[in-house]
Amino acid sequence: MAKRKNYPVPAIIAIEKNIPIPVFGVFGRWEGMFEKMEPGDSFALPLSSGVRQNNLITQARRYVTSKGLGWKFVTRTVEEDGVKKIRIWRLR
Repeated sequence: MAKRKNYPVPAIIAIEKNIPIPVFGVFGRWEGMFEKMEPGDSFALPLSSGVRQNNLITQARRYVTSKGLGWKFVTRTVEEDGVKKIRIWRLR
């Protein structure tokens, strides 16, 4: 059996206690938006906001699946007023 090497713990890492975990819920920060949407509704986020199209549609699908809903969502990259955005629509 090989001997295990002891690596020193860097002095710059500090263990901290009682740091609250930000609450986004299982479905991310957009859960509240999905709940409010009716068929045909949509919302748009600027690409500069750091949201990725895949992440947004994945969160929507997870929300629908977990709630047992038959909803469908679709996303598209659009340009509105000269700004590139991700728009998500609830289809049904």
